[in-house]
Amino acid sequence: MNIRAHASSAEAAEIRMTKFPMTSAGHAALQGELSRRIRIERSDLVRRIRQAIADEPNLVENSEYQVALAEQSVNEARIADLESKLARAEVVHSRRHQGLSGPQVGWSGDDQEG
Repeated sequence: MNIRAHASSAEAAEIRMTKFPMTSAGHAALQGELSRRIRIERSDLVRRIRQAIADEPNLVENSEYQVALAEQSVNEARIADLESKLARAEVVHSRRHQGLSGPQVGWSGDDQEG
């Protein structure tokens, strides 16, 4: 087995298992987007692809088909991304989200130059 390939698959497995901290509002927003993309956008794109094929069977020159197919690819990639994030989600319930790593920035709004 190629050592580089093994390292890449190990890194990918670690990324898939990494917890993804988020607020409950963020979690709900991702769930809403996932539901919309699966229930509405996916079926709309399938309908558009079928209609484009019916309108112009020559798929090589069918721009509507090509656009709908590209949009379907983007939608499916986003669905996979959302499913991954939600599977790794760790909803943070602490006050002011204490304990989260990363920079914290505050601004009082009264630092006028002059």
